[in-house]
Amino acid sequence: METIELDGILIEVVRKRIRNIYLRVYSPTGDVKISAPVRMSLSNIRSFAVSKIDWIKKHQQKVRELADTVPVEYLNKNNYFVWGECYKLEVIEKDTIPKIFLEDGSFILQIRPATSEEKREIIIEEWYKGQLNAALAPLIEKWEEIMGVKVSRIFIKRMKSKWGSCNYIAKNIRFNTELAKRPLKCLEYVVVHELAHLLERSHNDRFKAIMSKFLPDWQSCRDELNRFPIR
Repeated sequence: METIELDGILIEVVRKRIRNIYLRVYSPTGDVKISAPVRMSLSNIRSFAVSKIDWIKKHQQKVRELADTVPVEYLNKNNYFVWGECYKLEVIEKDTIPKIFLEDGSFILQIRPATSEEKREIIIEEWYKGQLNAALAPLIEKWEEIMGVKVSRIFIKRMKSKWGSCNYIAKNIRFNTELAKRPLKCLEYVVVHELAHLLERSHNDRFKAIMSKFLPDWQSCRDELNRFPIR
């Protein structure tokens, strides 16, 4: 593993088969990682990091301040949240079809012996997608009728920095898989937020007025959602 140190900040450098260079500050620790093309020189990577040092410091402070407001149980990697409730991970190895179920406060992951960590993550991610898909269907139908809009297609995927996004021209909406970990009222807020973009593209005063009309407590829902960093 290659590293760069700038102003006392240790930056991990990961080489990938990519064309561009990417920088990320991770929550809740503020760790910094740069993903760079395989052939890019370390000196060029360092120059890039130097140009971004103010941004890095700003975002490190932001994620660390946010971490101070996040419940300790959320930061425990053995805890899994489902619709705002905390469950303790329990792994059962069994030579049968993998599945996940909740029981007595446990998030039970049933997998075949010798299942890799990567495969485990895929199984968990697909389970969360299924949970979110099932919860979205009635919410979309409800708010389409209330707001007088119509969605063409819905996509569910893991996103690094957004809870949702809307293509107001194609009328397609994307939702972050992570929403299945948050309280249902947070999901409803994101649904209304993205549907509101079918009425107003920008986050201007008109957009805020639309949100207040259909979901008067939208700001408190937004604040609760953003208490938890996107993992």
